[in-house]
Amino acid sequence: MDLLKISWVLFLVAGAVLVAAALVGPLIQANGFVSTSGPPAGVQFNTTIPYWTDTFGIPPMQPGEVMHVVAGKTGSGNITIQIIGYGEGNPMPEVFTINLDNQVPAVNAEFTVHRSAAYIFLVTSYYARYSLVVSGVWGEYSSLRVGLYWGVVLLIAGAAAYYYYTLKKRKEAMFRKALQGSIPSQVDVSPAGQVLALGVHEHRERG
Repeated sequence: MDLLKISWVLFLVAGAVLVAAALVGPLIQANGFVSTSGPPAGVQFNTTIPYWTDTFGIPPMQPGEVMHVVAGKTGSGNITIQIIGYGEGNPMPEVFTINLDNQVPAVNAEFTVHRSAAYIFLVTSYYARYSLVVSGVWGEYSSLRVGLYWGVVLLIAGAAAYYYYTLKKRKEAMFRKALQGSIPSQVDVSPAGQVLALGVHEHRERG
């Protein structure tokens, strides 16, 4: 079994799969949702820890898509939710803000996004706890984009392995050809040939 041949085949196939997934995956838009709550159970608010900030993100959304946010709080304090989207080529972020207090302890909001961007949620709790559900249409497979680098690396490794494989096969073919050329193609084993060989041998001994 030729390990070099197996290597270049596996490298090229794996590299092609990773590159294809990295290029096509982020283009696939699907319904998704995120459900979370906080702060963590171990957090106790006091004068030393008057607030707590949690952060999470959602995959990139396309302009015109609607983000649905359902949020609620428990406790006497307030909750501030900032939704920040950084679009490619645009240094100014798109920001949505939700405030929860004793007058508005829960909201069911919709935001229309205006740029192609992944959105970060900053949830700051002031003596309160929250629950949050976010849904919308976004690129569920956008994380596959990171496979592009490794796909290219594997393709290069596969091309190098294929080059050395062909070089190895070429040298083996040249060696076999040279070896075949060094062996007489025809040997005279007839009685006349044996007598002639015997006469040459006797002549060398007399000499």
